[in-house]
Amino acid sequence: MKFADLNERFCDEFKDYLLTTKSKRSVKTTLAQNTAASYFNKLKATLKQGYKDGYPQNDLNAKVECFETDETIKQTLTMEELNSLVKTDSQSQLLKNAALFTALTGIPFMEMKNLNWGQIELYETFGVRIKI
Repeated sequence: MKFADLNERFCDEFKDYLLTTKSKRSVKTTLAQNTAASYFNKLKATLKQGYKDGYPQNDLNAKVECFETDETIKQTLTMEELNSLVKTDSQSQLLKNAALFTALTGIPFMEMKNLNWGQIELYETFGVRIKI
């Protein structure tokens, strides 16, 4: 699709599509509200960059409204629970270490799984830094 063919109606219809399309996890459910919002924001980012690069004549991104996201509550372990995990025997030390690493750094499992040594930097002023 060309930028010239994009308009507010297309964006609104795409938004409706995202809110009603089936999830790939289950044909019984639609996309989660936050997933749909994330996908729509990717379209908005594309429109914004396209406008900066001079493709569409008007800033369609500014005319199209995002939709509401649901508040998410992330479950975290308490220090007591982390200390209990440290003391617990495990059949897989690697899995235990990965769980502790993600809990202590806040890095999601998939990002941690894809982490490589080139992303880890050591600084004299503030120690270790992970670039993601």
